[in-house]
Amino acid sequence: MKHLIICISLIVSSALIYLYSVTDKNLPLRCSGFVHYEMSKSEQDGYDFYISQDIRFQSLKEGYMLFNGTFEKDGKQYHLNRTMILKNGKKIDSDTYRYNIEGIKISSTDDTPTEKFEHLLTEFTLDPSLLEIDLINLEGENYLINGPVSSPFTCIRY
Repeated sequence: MKHLIICISLIVSSALIYLYSVTDKNLPLRCSGFVHYEMSKSEQDGYDFYISQDIRFQSLKEGYMLFNGTFEKDGKQYHLNRTMILKNGKKIDSDTYRYNIEGIKISSTDDTPTEKFEHLLTEFTLDPSLLEIDLINLEGENYLINGPVSSPFTCIRY
């Protein structure tokens, strides 16, 4: 009987340790930040984005990313209001997540040229069908968001 109790205790303890180790402590994630992107293909073709970015990963199965703000080119200002729908996520390593981009919803108030928005997305994607970002905890609720080729912004978890 004593051996049975010890054996059951070990099994339960092992199961709890395993469940704790495989639980992703970053999810669900709601994180928001404000950023100014200076974009240009050449000196003559410069333009700016002033946006609030909001990442919402409900789980590895789904999430979305909001882009709200303004786009400016040659003194003209445009509205930006888009939602990137994310599905079928995977945790690639300890802080890297990859989601399939299922689509991008454009609000009726958004008048930013799609070509310019797609240029902004290259900060987060190498392939237009995949979002890949690193969530690096800086301190407390502050995170650095890394794309495949740059560190596009910081955000505060809420």
